[in-house]
Amino acid sequence: MLNASHSLSKPGLLHYILLLLVGFSLLTPAAAMAGASKDFERGTAYFKRAQYNKAIQSFEQARKKGLKKPALYYNLGVSYFKIRNYDRAEYYFRQTLKFKSLKSLAEYNLGLVALRKNDRKAAQKWFNRSRSSSNSKIATLSNRQLRKLSSKRSTRTTKKWYNYASLSYGYNNNIKLVPAEIATDTSDSFTELYASTSGILSGNYSDGISLDAFAYFLNYTDVDSYDEKQARLGIYKSRKYTNWKTRVGGYYERSTFGNNPYQEILGLELKGKRRLQKTEHISLRYRYNDIRSLYSPYNYLQGWRQQFRAEYLDYTASDSKRIYYELELNDRENLVSRNYSPTRHKIQAVYRYNLSRNWRIGGEFSYRYSKYQPTATQDRQDDRLRAAVKATYRLSKQWKINGSYQRTDNSSTDSLYSYTQNLYYVSISASF
Repeated sequence: MLNASHSLSKPGLLHYILLLLVGFSLLTPAAAMAGASKDFERGTAYFKRAQYNKAIQSFEQARKKGLKKPALYYNLGVSYFKIRNYDRAEYYFRQTLKFKSLKSLAEYNLGLVALRKNDRKAAQKWFNRSRSSSNSKIATLSNRQLRKLSSKRSTRTTKKWYNYASLSYGYNNNIKLVPAEIATDTSDSFTELYASTSGILSGNYSDGISLDAFAYFLNYTDVDSYDEKQARLGIYKSRKYTNWKTRVGGYYERSTFGNNPYQEILGLELKGKRRLQKTEHISLRYRYNDIRSLYSPYNYLQGWRQQFRAEYLDYTASDSKRIYYELELNDRENLVSRNYSPTRHKIQAVYRYNLSRNWRIGGEFSYRYSKYQPTATQDRQDDRLRAAVKATYRLSKQWKINGSYQRTDNSSTDSLYSYTQNLYYVSISASF
């Protein structure tokens, strides 16, 4: 297979690739290795039907039985590429490099793998090698990829605005009264709309001034008193210091709850991000919020909030991982009988895996411990566990369909704040 992501759409090239597969299949010494040969042929049949996971199983069985033909390594590389496991694809294409008959083909596909891993430098290296192939098709495709890389570089520097929007429909079996932090034992379906924009006002994303904004609307079908609206506008200054990418800025946020105004927030944010390895990063973030009530019954929540977060991130072409710890401090006006100024510790882990070219699945898990200052009538501590599973299907480069289930269990020394909540939703989203 010459180009795992683009060239299959060309009938002539597909015919050429299939001839390669059949040709190499005939080279397998059936007499000496009948079992491995059958596994290889079975894998080839699965591959032609685009059943790549089954193809991988058969090809791997042939490899374990001792088959060491170039077509086996190459077909394994292509199959793993098709299911977006780019690390394994790279491994087998590198094995294919050892065979002169498929060397330039492997070099070209290693260039495609590097593109999927967002490693432009490696992609250029491999395409520059494969462009020297004696096979005119490989040379032509390699030159085409190099031209695309050149044009993408110039296009990327001109794009200054990124936009995102999603529309969701879901069901909440235990709606939470946000200001009082109390579950209501009320269930309802809901629609949810989120839209955001981010753009450069001057300079660029590494050294410049940017604007971020979002709007959020949550509307319950029957219970309007729990509806939410929220909007934020922020201005940030980005700059790179040695190995750290930094961003400093402020924002204004305004929200409503039910039919009444809720809060306005003036926020300060400082953030730094540093690369550890090719795909690994660490991120540090500090936020300060000055919170003001817009409706007198909520005045007890006025005050300030500070958040310190340390995060580890690992983004590869096949999966992504995020783990962070966050410390939150609060100083609110509170009530005489109840305290609303918790000290919180939160740990969260997020994992996403590319199941195939269009399917992405993942999960999240978090634990949060909250300690409140005692009052004459309350000595409150909360332990919250939250888990979620998510699936995303990519309709196109811009459009996606998402589905999620989330469960929250909050236990508290004050039974008023103990609850269990199940949340389901499906959504469609677009980035442009």
